Amino acid sequence: MLLLFVGLTAVSAVTTKLRCVDAAREAARTAARGEDGSSAGRRAAPGGAEVAVTVAGDTVTATVRAPVRPLGGLLPRLSVRASAVAAVEPGGVQSGGVQPDGVQSGGVESGGSAPGAAGSPR
Repeated sequence: MLLLFVGLTAVSAVTTKLRCVDAAREAARTAARGEDGSSAGRRAAPGGAEVAVTVAGDTVTATVRAPVRPLGGLLPRLSVRASAVAAVEPGGVQSGGVQPDGVQSGGVESGGSAPGAAGSPR
């Protein structure tokens, strides 16, 4: 029975991670075009996720962090994270902008990044 709960928690964590990757990519691409990346990231992110978009020079970095509740919520929450980077498009955002949003969840963090996120078509 314990193995079943561990397996279900792993599936939930992977699903949440994939949604975070998609949300980070969407936020980075939207912000690179000069639009509100945080809003775009929140629409694609799982519930309770934190979305942060940072512009530094000619790149936009979006990070999405979301809680995963293992074993049906009986244990402390875990946190998964995904980041994506996109090049600022001509006429896009100005350097130095930061747009944080959301509530930080506690727990263990599993880092990650979105390979090929810079301008990859959907």
